[in-house]
Amino acid sequence: MKTDRKKTISQQTWKRFFRPLVLPLLGFILLFPKTIFDRPNSPILLSKDQQLLGAKIATDGQWHFHDLDSLSNKFETALIHFEDRNFYDHAGIDPRGFGRALWNNLQGKKRQGASTLSMQIARMAGQQGKRGYLRKLKEMLFALQLEFRYSKAAIIKMYASNAPFGGNIIGLDAASWRYFGKDHHQLSWAESCMLAVLPNAPGLIHPGRSRTALKEKRNRLLKSLLEHQKITQEDYDLAILEPLPEKPQVLPRHAQHLLQQLVTEHPNEAQFQSSLDYELQLQCNDIVSRYYERIKHLDVHNIGVLVIDMEKNQVVSYIGNTPMLSNTYQPFVDMIQASRSSGSVLKPLLFAKAIDAHKISPKSLLRDVPDAWGGYAPKNYNKNFEGLVPADESLYRSLNLPFVDLLDQYSHEKFLGDLQSLPFSTINRSADHYGLSLILGGAEISLWDLATTYKGMAKDLQAFNGSKNSYSLEHYQAPQILLNRQAKTKPTSEIPVHFSAAAIWHTFESLTALQRPGTEGQWKYFSSSEKIAWKTGTSHGFKDAWTIGLNRKYLVGVWVGNADGTGKEGLTGVQAAAPLFFQIFNQLPAQEWFNEPLDELFDQEVCSVSGFKPTIRCPKTSMLLPKTSEHLMYCNRHKWINCTADTLYQANKDCSNQLDLIEVSFFIPSPKETYYLKKGGRGLAPLPPPHPSCPPNSASSDMGFIYPPTDYCKFYIPYKLNEEKSKLIFSATHQQSNQSLFWHLNDQYLGMTETFHEMPFEIGAGQHVMLIKDSNGTEKKVRFEVIEEQ
Repeated sequence: MKTDRKKTISQQTWKRFFRPLVLPLLGFILLFPKTIFDRPNSPILLSKDQQLLGAKIATDGQWHFHDLDSLSNKFETALIHFEDRNFYDHAGIDPRGFGRALWNNLQGKKRQGASTLSMQIARMAGQQGKRGYLRKLKEMLFALQLEFRYSKAAIIKMYASNAPFGGNIIGLDAASWRYFGKDHHQLSWAESCMLAVLPNAPGLIHPGRSRTALKEKRNRLLKSLLEHQKITQEDYDLAILEPLPEKPQVLPRHAQHLLQQLVTEHPNEAQFQSSLDYELQLQCNDIVSRYYERIKHLDVHNIGVLVIDMEKNQVVSYIGNTPMLSNTYQPFVDMIQASRSSGSVLKPLLFAKAIDAHKISPKSLLRDVPDAWGGYAPKNYNKNFEGLVPADESLYRSLNLPFVDLLDQYSHEKFLGDLQSLPFSTINRSADHYGLSLILGGAEISLWDLATTYKGMAKDLQAFNGSKNSYSLEHYQAPQILLNRQAKTKPTSEIPVHFSAAAIWHTFESLTALQRPGTEGQWKYFSSSEKIAWKTGTSHGFKDAWTIGLNRKYLVGVWVGNADGTGKEGLTGVQAAAPLFFQIFNQLPAQEWFNEPLDELFDQEVCSVSGFKPTIRCPKTSMLLPKTSEHLMYCNRHKWINCTADTLYQANKDCSNQLDLIEVSFFIPSPKETYYLKKGGRGLAPLPPPHPSCPPNSASSDMGFIYPPTDYCKFYIPYKLNEEKSKLIFSATHQQSNQSLFWHLNDQYLGMTETFHEMPFEIGAGQHVMLIKDSNGTEKKVRFEVIEEQ
């Protein structure tokens, strides 16, 4: 019975005294706000080793970095010693400190608040009210709730992350960078103590005010730390000698364009750990700044530089524009992401595609003569023509006419499709819009997309092991720029292989032959030299200068120009971008060259002169080529010519029957190609003249027009200043240098030329025909139209 009575009394006590407290207690705990501080953070960019590369002020106008995930021992020691020495022993309220403060206040002594760090967090979190006991009570209740919810380590980091440090600076990390230019883990004892006392009186830091009180507070804290054996005498002696910072420092701006891009792409994030190499980024910034000082007098102001570690598939340096550029020159434009005319940097892609499509071998001769394609009549940069040039030489010398002719053979519609399957997000118009200008800068691309494409080619070649499994569309995805997350990628096509490893190998090998600028031109003579495949590009009107290149591990892309599109004479890839490219590349560790993809290269015969598949008339040589090259076009330039036995004359059955004739194979270019071959010093073995016993026109004889470059050209004839009409000047060539040419315009004889065949003439508007005839009676004609100025 006694047991039941005790049980009854216990139940009554629970019901009467304790149960009524349950709901208030639960409410006290549950009503505590989930989010204590709801302020925007300053977006910051970190290097791969956590170094600060850049920061932007928060949207509320405050400098406030993300909440701390760790706290330096020096600052924690200084803070607890100054603000709350019993921090680790109380539950949010320090009874001894509170009692001491209350007694002193009642005695009329200096007022003391007895606020613990937890109570100060309540004040910082907005527990406002008139200063007095009621507000203090609210802070105490808040502190109890805080201690119930969070660990001591979390509470002290919460305080350090949100304490005011003067002006618009909130939190230890922002304060450390703004006042001392470094992370708080690198602070000295003097610096840590100054920041520990500053939230107690943040106004003392302002420049122009007497900060003696701040220094005295710091030194008193240092003295107390010494007395309590928290620091050594040596620490103290050195610390009190340190001056206070003069004023807040400018935060690092080592990669502001990248930071802005990341903020735009990830608006809900504020801390970005990038793949950038901190030291390399600073070196590249310094190189670009010094290079700009050299070129700014040319009125060229904007620069973009991108460096990729292809082995790790990571961006290691990103310079979106010239550092510290005046606002006059559009410094906020990110030239790595901006769309610009491609110039010649797409030529290597066509070269590789044409090899895979068995249109050419690396040594195939391409036509380098003036021509017009439906009114499109491009010229080489140097305005010279050489008749026929090997494909690999046309590539590394970046000749325009051979590549326009090659694109015409390959099909610009097909090449456009190839480009659109690659990471070029800005090549999005129709084939009719681009036409053949696609290969000479008719399309706009970004340095980012270009580098991603070249990187994909390099990774395909690097990964090749004789199996198609080595090729991967992932190689052409954007390089990683944010660590611990998947890089943003563009959906790729279903094409399994963009380029064969063999074609990539030949392309890169050809690009190593490009003459380097300045002292770099002697690179082969240095024992430490390394091979670099690199390509320049220059847009029409000298608006864009490109250089992109790579070795086995690194890729460097450089763009130089004006963001507003202003062109400048001499702004070329070789002159403006290549010198900077090599300065950047020289900062990178030397690398071995790519291994040959021997499983994809086959020993095949080619014509040693034309570079195409040989016939029985061709001299032969062998090359390592892709398997598809077995379908390479046959050489059509070598022909059998009947000659006398000593090969000094041409002859045939119409000549003296006493002649002993043999067939000799000759490489026979067209008359126009022959003309420019001789002019460029590339003359091939000439055809022998007809034997004296042969009748006229019985031996091989050929001639052709040099200008106009093609049939059915249209000419606009302007007037001179004296109102006289300008003259047209036509030119022609003949295989036999001793031949005379007779010129006829619309069946009327104009005159004769010898050796150099040029004919000036005046003519009115309309349709016309020009005819030339040699002494053997061979004729050539060209039709053209003249349009007069209205």
